[in-house]
Amino acid sequence: MTQIWLVRHGEAAASWEKDPDPGLSALGREQAERTALMLSDVVPEHARVVSSPLLRAQQTA
Repeated sequence: MTQIWLVRHGEAAASWEKDPDPGLSALGREQAERTALMLSDVVPEHARVVSSPLLRAQQTA
C-alpha cells in the first residue's frame, strides 16, 4: 500500500517579506529533528523524499 506523508517545513529564520528564501531558525531545526525522529519509526528507511527547492524545505527534508 502506498503511503504519502506531508510535512511542513520548520520555523523560518526570517519573514518572507525580508528574505524570499530564509533558512530555518534554531527552533525550526529543532522542529525538523523532532519530526525526523517521529517519522523514523513509521516511514520505511528507503522512502522517497520530495521537497520544494526552497532552503527551509531542503533543511527540513
